Order: sequence, then structure tokens, then C-alpha cells
Amino acid sequence: MDSRRLFLPRNGDRVASLTGLRALAALLIIGTHAAYGTGQLTNGYLGALYARLEIGVPIFFVLSGFLLFRPWLRAAAGGTSPPSLRR
Repeated sequence: MDSRRLFLPRNGDRVASLTGLRALAALLIIGTHAAYGTGQLTNGYLGALYARLEIGVPIFFVLSGFLLFRPWLRAAAGGTSPPSLRR
């Protein structure tokens, strides 16, 4: 099996599983901000749990970077023109 096919599926531009994981990371970020805004970060065990939801930030940014870079990577690997920057 060609190793490029593992990372660059040809059936569309969206990867539903990674997009879903990115959405979960965004919810973790919202949870952290809500806990910070309400002052719950310093309240016992639950506050400590809310504080650890910040792990969503690096997950969100890494997945966003990968998903946004994929079309250019696919174009370079396939020898085609890069995607347009216009909508």
C-alpha cells in the first residue's frame, strides 16, 4: 500500500474523524474559559479538572494546522497546482 494514501485520501477534502476531534478540542477550550470566567478553577477537585481542559488548545491548533495544510500537501504530492486562495 502506498504510504501517501494513508494521509491523503482521495475521496474529498474533509476528514470527518479529525474534524470531530477538533470540535471536541474546541469544546474543551470553551469549558476552560467558562470555568475561568465563573471562578471555578480554584474550587477543589472539580476546579482542578476544569483547569486541565486547557489541553484542548494544542490539540485544536495542531489539528487545524494539519487540516488547513492538507490541500497544499496533496497538490505537492500529486504534482498538481496548489489550491486557490480565493473562495
